Amino acid sequence: MASLQFTNTSSGNAALYVASDNSYWFAYLLAKGVSIPESDTLTLEELPNYNGYFLFAYSSPTLDATTFVNNVYTFLGPLQTYQSASVVWFKDPNATLTTSNTTQLILTGGTNGAYSVL
Repeated sequence: MASLQFTNTSSGNAALYVASDNSYWFAYLLAKGVSIPESDTLTLEELPNYNGYFLFAYSSPTLDATTFVNNVYTFLGPLQTYQSASVVWFKDPNATLTTSNTTQLILTGGTNGAYSVL
């Protein structure tokens, strides 16, 4: 079985890796300050090596990719320091992100791929 892969080649922002082959929009955003990997593709198995965020929405954002990434970083705010990863679900990725329209599940760990809810 082929592994799910994420690529930044057409996302518009090097830190934003979008999943290929998915019915809805699913992406992995590297945490602010994480070095961009040399490869433009990451597999699901590689993601625990990079702090970041699993992003979900019914449709892809139509905002400029850098604007969208900055909006996500702003929404996540100071909690970014304390998390290894996060699952974020956007009702509308183009709207101003608030706790009313964006759900975040903060994860910690990531050792050997094992995360726990913070």
